[in-house]
Amino acid sequence: MVSNFNKIIAYGCSFTAGQELGDAEILGKTHDEVDRLKAEHGLGDKAYRKVYGGLAREAEEYGKTLAWPSQLAKKVNIPCSNRAVNGSNISNVMFRIQRDMHEGSIKETDLILVGITSPNRFFYLTENVNEVNQVFNFRETWGDPKLYDALMVDYVNDVNLIYQYIRDLKCLDDMATKYFNGRMFLTMTVHSLDGWKNFFSGYKKKLPWLDSFKFDNLLLPDFAFQNIREEHKLEPHTWSHPKLQSHIIYADKIYNELVSKGVLQ
Repeated sequence: MVSNFNKIIAYGCSFTAGQELGDAEILGKTHDEVDRLKAEHGLGDKAYRKVYGGLAREAEEYGKTLAWPSQLAKKVNIPCSNRAVNGSNISNVMFRIQRDMHEGSIKETDLILVGITSPNRFFYLTENVNEVNQVFNFRETWGDPKLYDALMVDYVNDVNLIYQYIRDLKCLDDMATKYFNGRMFLTMTVHSLDGWKNFFSGYKKKLPWLDSFKFDNLLLPDFAFQNIREEHKLEPHTWSHPKLQSHIIYADKIYNELVSKGVLQ
């Protein structure tokens, strides 16, 4: 396969970052041993420290070399810069892409792939421009429980989250067309959906205009990691992230999609 690009740049959340993929090698244990350790300690910052000790960053970086963007890069024999961040939402992805554009970190010869994240995420910047990502499902992982409780009063409802989610997705899709036409694509990595129409259907009465959104740069709208798990009977790691075989299969799907679109030749 001949690639039209010199490098793949990937953005997204823990799925695209390959969380849990590199844990066993970095911790010097088997994958089963690590999964049992995670099951013993559960979730949260305390559990995270118990499992990784001081090796969390090393495990995360190694996991990126095994994740689906790297698997795709190997197929087309080009490097991969995996800039996905665990816990990211779409707003954070957009912020990181805009910052990289400003800094000149994205070249005209780069293929940019964005792993679509879950809508149940919250992102904000501190005064020092530190990026904070949180998942609403896991109160125990929030450093500020009072902020969590305050947001849950009004901010966290399905309609508000879906509105912001689709708005940010549309902004990313427009950015892909306006600035990166032919070399930036959004990929469905998180949700097991029967297509966007079904996803929107539950919100048509309250947000009827959602149904009119069209995404021009979306790959595999009806496909996700969950589909791979079900089709190939692949169990995830303890913290629900896909194992290596799922990433390899997903990379093959993306590869075939890009070839069919003439993006890769």
